[in-house]
Amino acid sequence: MRTNTSHQLIVKEGVYKDAKQLFTPMFSTLASQKHNALYTGLDMLNMTLSVAAMNKFVSPAYNSVRNSDTKVKIKDPIWEGLESSIHDTSINTNIPTPHWLFDRLKQYTQEHLFGQGDQMVIATVQRCIEAGMLKKSVTIAIDGHNIPCHSNNEELTIKSKPKGGTSKMEAYVTIQIVDDVRLTLAALPHTKDDNNAGLVRRTIGNIRDLNVKVKKLLLDRGYYSINVLKVLHEMRMPYIMMVKKSKPIQRLVKDYHNGIGKQTVQYTVKSKNGSERIRLLIVKRKDADSHKKITDKYVVLAYRSRRKKVKDIIADIPEEYRKRWGIETGYRNIGFMRAKTRSMIPGVRQFLFLFSAAVTNLWTLANYGAAGVKDGIITPTITIEFFKTHLLKKIGEIYKIDIELSAAPD
Repeated sequence: MRTNTSHQLIVKEGVYKDAKQLFTPMFSTLASQKHNALYTGLDMLNMTLSVAAMNKFVSPAYNSVRNSDTKVKIKDPIWEGLESSIHDTSINTNIPTPHWLFDRLKQYTQEHLFGQGDQMVIATVQRCIEAGMLKKSVTIAIDGHNIPCHSNNEELTIKSKPKGGTSKMEAYVTIQIVDDVRLTLAALPHTKDDNNAGLVRRTIGNIRDLNVKVKKLLLDRGYYSINVLKVLHEMRMPYIMMVKKSKPIQRLVKDYHNGIGKQTVQYTVKSKNGSERIRLLIVKRKDADSHKKITDKYVVLAYRSRRKKVKDIIADIPEEYRKRWGIETGYRNIGFMRAKTRSMIPGVRQFLFLFSAAVTNLWTLANYGAAGVKDGIITPTITIEFFKTHLLKKIGEIYKIDIELSAAPD
């Protein structure tokens, strides 16, 4: 894809300006407030932007910018036996060290660092609203996102399938727009002690605080429970959720398959936590023929919809639910711009993850500006590589250095 000159101007002039305006207040609370401080909140922001753009761990990224991990060749050794190169650790002293960053961050509580990261995500969403991106109601999805963590803190991690050499994970519940616009609205860290109902309540509350109009909330079957259903109904949230196939649900599927049951069903979910009345839609899988068991040939969706005609429900609900997979694209985009860290401090990890989500939102905003449409974007015209490269060029201009990205822009 060839990125035109107008796109270059949007990235070069608009993105860094937005990042500086939106994020500097948060970074300034973390940097030293002394008038003679060596580095400022803007320095911290510039370097963290560089880490995200390079998609590296903090220390290697900082060192590559500072040129502090290089060897300088010596033409004429002063005495015999001296190596022909020496280690230089102080080339760009006007740029902070990774130790300075971590020393600043570790002075603050986990709650404060998470709060600053959360404010950055909120600021980018608000800027998108100001730009006109979210005039219409949007479809959103909630899902879990696990990041490998080698921390020994059992209270702040969860166990999951091994990944990255560990089964311990730092876990988030992330809520994203999954229409033609991919935008992270919120990300909440959680532990094994948090329950899904509480997390769903908090995420819906966060979205309503942002004044984002929601057309539909999409959830996978991991959230299917009486308590979550109660929260959704209590908060009057339209939703579509995949249902776990308990024995009663399996009977409904078999009856429909055999022609003695309906495709749409009123059903009462019961458990020790009470009961809840819901609507179900039985949908035949596209790959149904590849499954032997009757119940595996179908998926069952619980839904709350304003539609009244059965034919509209049957036609629209499955197509709307397929959008849920868009959240995987959103995670992948954040992964391309993640400021990585091996820090064992939970607040530091949370702050950097939320920062990466906020920067990814700015990429979406840049594409919206480049597309010149009123309601959203269909296909990004500015690639992530182009976005990151020009962000690094802007920071390089500030410090009068060259910062390279391994992948060149299109």
